[in-house]
Amino acid sequence: MQRDSRDEMWAVVYETWYDAGYNLEVATRMVDRTKATDDVTKVLVAVTASGSVVAGWALWSTEGFSIAWTCIAGFAALLSIVHGTLGIPA
Repeated sequence: MQRDSRDEMWAVVYETWYDAGYNLEVATRMVDRTKATDDVTKVLVAVTASGSVVAGWALWSTEGFSIAWTCIAGFAALLSIVHGTLGIPA
């Protein structure tokens, strides 16, 4: 009977170990994915923030570019708000 309880204990320990390893792998992949999103967001916000003034001078007078730049800057602003709200780096 002693052997049966040890086998049951090892089965429970193995299942717990497997679940912990699986959850660690899932969490690691999610962090890697959010790091990529974080990097893209930082670059996009930096480019649009510093480029807005220069682009505004040159592109606002051109009809097609003003609409495109407005969309890009608006998207970057939205990403900046979501980025700050989610706290991805933390």
